[in-house]
Amino acid sequence: MSRVLTGATSMLLVFTACGADDSSAPSPVDSGAGDASCGPRLPNPWLPTWRPPRAMLHACSDAQIETEFRLCESESTYSATACATWSRDVANAECRRCLYTTEDEDAYGAFVYLRNRILRINVAGCLALADGQLGPSGCGAQFHAFQTCGDAACMTACAAYADFTECVARAEDGVCAAYRVDSACGEPAIYAPCLDFPTFAEYYRGVAKLFCGGGFPGRGDAGTNAHLLPGHLRLSGELVAPLRLAPAKGIAR
Repeated sequence: MSRVLTGATSMLLVFTACGADDSSAPSPVDSGAGDASCGPRLPNPWLPTWRPPRAMLHACSDAQIETEFRLCESESTYSATACATWSRDVANAECRRCLYTTEDEDAYGAFVYLRNRILRINVAGCLALADGQLGPSGCGAQFHAFQTCGDAACMTACAAYADFTECVARAEDGVCAAYRVDSACGEPAIYAPCLDFPTFAEYYRGVAKLFCGGGFPGRGDAGTNAHLLPGHLRLSGELVAPLRLAPAKGIAR
């Protein structure tokens, strides 16, 4: 069986409330100078807690997902004023409830605000939806344990974004290495709908539609190159996951 999660990087995308007229989102992360002394320190004891996916099919139309991205998340078309107006429109409330969750919730939508205001694509939840293993021993849960181990090891010690992401990378090969397992994962083609996106824009739209739009169309037809798991896992040490800091409220990319 292909090793779906071996060497997998944490899927981190920082928006710092790009589009966040979001009162539930945490306070902004410090994107400035880092702390050279910070490093992975896993609390003792620490055990992962699985947060299953919270999909709400047809909560968003394709047009709503596109508008949310264009006004609130796109690097080139983001508008704080237009995004705030859009976000406050009650007609978009159900869609946005599906799209965004915070890490203290019991189940996660398409995107998850961590407590340091990093917004993560919920790849773990997508993997669980893809293979139907929604319990704490499935493929998605294994990937979630690996991700949240890095969060636990680095969230307190490393406040600045650059420090946090560097710390997580170190944790993956150190204190969190024991969680780098994918024994519950099936064939890679099953998971390609959650991974096969060459750009951030396509990743956002794709995962949003899987959680909040029409779901997984054409299950079993993941594309001719699905076995390669292109685009977003770090396999054999090759980092291909997108990391970026998006503009909002004066925080620079």
